[in-house]
Amino acid sequence: MILTSKNFNLERTLSCGQTFRWKQQPDGSWFGIVLDKPLIIKQTGNTLDLSASEEDKSFWYDYFALDRDYGEMEALLASDPQTAPAIECSSGIKILRQNPYETLISFVVSQNNNVKRISGIIEKLCTAYGEKGQHMGIDYYEFPKNETLANATVHDLEILGTGYRAPYIIDCVQKIRNGFDLSALRSLSFEQAKKELMRLKGVGPKVAECIMLFSLGFDTAFPVDVWVKRISAWLYPGEKGYVAAKAAAERFGCWAGAAQQYLFHYARTVGLKPIKVKEDVKA
Repeated sequence: MILTSKNFNLERTLSCGQTFRWKQQPDGSWFGIVLDKPLIIKQTGNTLDLSASEEDKSFWYDYFALDRDYGEMEALLASDPQTAPAIECSSGIKILRQNPYETLISFVVSQNNNVKRISGIIEKLCTAYGEKGQHMGIDYYEFPKNETLANATVHDLEILGTGYRAPYIIDCVQKIRNGFDLSALRSLSFEQAKKELMRLKGVGPKVAECIMLFSLGFDTAFPVDVWVKRISAWLYPGEKGYVAAKAAAERFGCWAGAAQQYLFHYARTVGLKPIKVKEDVKA
């Protein structure tokens, strides 16, 4: 199946830290599993070649957010010499429309972790609790279903590398089994949805906004981690980390989420050095 899209960069989108189960293959293509759908995808110019049937065309078009146009947001970045370099580095990134449950568990695992280690832990979870399949000669495991993961113990998850996050995962899957509806959060206000997510153990402000941005459609979410603090302090010298980040989010308004991902990817790519500022207490 073929899809076409201008202003889309597959590699940047899949490697920028918003998703953790896509792996680049020796021929430059990418292999991943979304829900129960395995996929090999390769980009050549504006053309995307997908190992999927035509009946799944709308699913993948929506997942890769090929309808999104970030031209206005890029214009905002370009208008400031400080943020303009982020366009060259990050242009083509799309905010994927991911599954809320998988995003929740993935970003609980992400706490105090780097992308490589997060991917490794998630792969162990999938191998231990997910259903096995094969696609075009590639073996894979689906993301564990909630009812399966809910039967795991803290010890079971700890030995997979989750560490102190294991009881957080257990709390999340148990609450979902008992009726916590992630999809229903889409109909709430920003602050209400964030508050509901933070009822789950291990979900603080940053993880909540990652879930909101990457899977629930809250485009103004602006997750704040060490890289975002660095680039926000770089934009607003002398300000405290969270104060600077809030100012940056307000600056980009309805484009805050996409701008955050551009700036986050830029900061990590160029290795933006820490700026000494007096940190504030976690919001």
